[in-house]
Amino acid sequence: MAVILHLVSAVLLSAQSQANSPSNEHRIDQALKECGITGGHLVDAREFSPEQLASQVKAVKAGPVVLFGADLEKQDMTALAPMLSGGCIIDSNLPSSNWAQAAIKNLTFVRTNLNAGKFSGAQLPGLRLIGTGAEAADFSGANLSGGAFVGAYWQANLSKADFSEADMSGFKFSCGITMDESCNAGEASFSKANLAGADFAEFPSWGSHSFVGAKIDNTRLHPRAVVYFEGLDLVGDVILAAAAEMDDYPLPSARLTAADFNLLKEQASQMSQDEPAFDCLRAANKVENLICAPYESALRRLDKDMAKLWSQVRASGKGSLREQRAWLRSRSECDDRTCLARRYEERISDLFVTLGSQFSLAPDASVEFDQDVLPLPPVARQGEVYARLLPVLKSASFQSATLTGREDGQIDVTGDAVGGNAHMCSLNVQARYDLKTGWYGADGEAGFVPLFRVWDNRLFFRYSGNLGDTPFEAGDFISCGARAGFSTMRDLSAALSE
Repeated sequence: MAVILHLVSAVLLSAQSQANSPSNEHRIDQALKECGITGGHLVDAREFSPEQLASQVKAVKAGPVVLFGADLEKQDMTALAPMLSGGCIIDSNLPSSNWAQAAIKNLTFVRTNLNAGKFSGAQLPGLRLIGTGAEAADFSGANLSGGAFVGAYWQANLSKADFSEADMSGFKFSCGITMDESCNAGEASFSKANLAGADFAEFPSWGSHSFVGAKIDNTRLHPRAVVYFEGLDLVGDVILAAAAEMDDYPLPSARLTAADFNLLKEQASQMSQDEPAFDCLRAANKVENLICAPYESALRRLDKDMAKLWSQVRASGKGSLREQRAWLRSRSECDDRTCLARRYEERISDLFVTLGSQFSLAPDASVEFDQDVLPLPPVARQGEVYARLLPVLKSASFQSATLTGREDGQIDVTGDAVGGNAHMCSLNVQARYDLKTGWYGADGEAGFVPLFRVWDNRLFFRYSGNLGDTPFEAGDFISCGARAGFSTMRDLSAALSE
């Protein structure tokens, strides 16, 4: 499967180029290779009806059949289907085609349009969809056991597909982070599907899917997805892992009982509540209403952080109520989110300067910060379950930074991150704390360059490293590709050491 996933489609048969004829021996070999078939027979399916193709396939005396270039929109494929077991359909156009109730074992689709296809009740064990679009396709009640969906070739799409009551036991999703391998699956339904032994660790779960009544038993899920799997039928264990299982590269995983998973989900759901430091139900002025408006999570996080920081400053005896009240008055002058964000960021900076650095590292002591893919309350970061989960959370992080203390009191910082289309970030700096700004940073040609803060077991960045918001002078220390950037990270091990 890994070989198929990483083949480059540009040198293979293409449905978009009639010049690429399957009669070329090299191209035939490439097509068979992409389909994962040895000893197969390629049939040029262009300009044939299903009945004509059936005649062509019958003429093949031995070995699986590979159909190239079929263009059979809205056609009934049920008569041809049984002849395709163990075969492959590649670079074809089959939208709204009918496969309902058909019985086909180990069929593979590669770069094929199956949008709105009708597969309800079909027996399709071992089905593989590689770089194939099946938007709004109906797989309800189908047997898809042992199958796989591989994101590739810019065409992988399961948006609004219906897998309700399907047997997806042992089904595996392989969705890379590069743009041409991602799996678009918004609003797909898996209600009452059998997901026993299925691997959803790379399934893009963001809350737009239905899993109500789905059977979970030794099912593999990404930790990020915990809060999005609602109404499950937990008849067995849940396995949390950062990526799909690979035979040649073992990854950390954590096995949770149904009780452990339900508790973890409840705790994670508490943290996912998007609230500022005040009750939005009691928002009493234009500023509070702006903060509580839909899609203003960033403002709510700023409000919550500012309130917590202000509380710490007051507890230290350094806070000025007069200054805080003056800031509240200046905040009330804002009429839009840009103004509000700027006011919060300015106040947070002032409070950090007032509080001073609350972070220090002994010489050679290190602390690691990672992307927090499953935010949890402090109580959840204690005990045996979290200790088992920690390696999984670290492996799920696309960002990491290590801070190490120096003899002179400065901090060595190294880090990396991966973004969309596998664009990379790097971070490398010998940083010092600047009393005037409350930032850690380094001296550049134009003076001090602020880079990061450490507070509340979190690592905050002044710049993401992306060219879009990072000045030239910071590029000597932090830099990213166009689709990548550093964001706030957390010391995931902090709770274990407290």
